[in-house]
Amino acid sequence: MSSVLMDLILVFSPKKYYNNIENWKREYLR
Repeated sequence: MSSVLMDLILVFSPKKYYNNIENWKREYLR
């Protein structure tokens, strides 16, 4: 995944989803 895409997801996602994205990012970047 490109970091730009991740940044866009973080920017456009509501704060309530932020933790889910963080967890998914940790899993995906392993």
